[in-house]
Amino acid sequence: MAAENNNTKLLDILMTNNRIQILSYALCNCRKLKEINIVCSVLEISAFAFENCTSLEQITLPSSVKKIGKFCFNNCKSLKKVTIPSSVTTLEIYLFKNCGSLETIDGSFSILENCCFYGCKSLSKINNKSAITEIGERVFDGCSSLKSIDFSSVKKMNANALSNCSIELFAILPFSTT
Repeated sequence: MAAENNNTKLLDILMTNNRIQILSYALCNCRKLKEINIVCSVLEISAFAFENCTSLEQITLPSSVKKIGKFCFNNCKSLKKVTIPSSVTTLEIYLFKNCGSLETIDGSFSILENCCFYGCKSLSKINNKSAITEIGERVFDGCSSLKSIDFSSVKKMNANALSNCSIELFAILPFSTT
């Protein structure tokens, strides 16, 4: 399904037919789009698919999704909460960049690529069922509401991963071989 760029009339979408992939830029710039419910078997949501959907508040992703492409939710300024299916283990670069209203993210991801939460000033809670093992560059840059995150399993943290954020406690636990 593709929507015309700069669509100002599309309000909500319910996808019910079996699809394998939502293509790049499929719903990009649908500024009035408020809600997306995907109840069909989608394996991949490609890069930039929902970029600049500035009114998007809610999206329901099916458990069939294995990959969410870079910049997918870039500038979705009204998005408040997202649940990432457990089949998605990597949050790609700039995935939620400048989602200023995003408060909570739920999932089972282990890798946070560069800038995936860049500019998410309202992000205050990450409910993650898996251990985060890798944090890319500037992942939490500008996350001024984020006070804590579990770093106990992080094996690699890149430059400026926590720049301009409000983490109040950062603890590195001793490595154990038992």
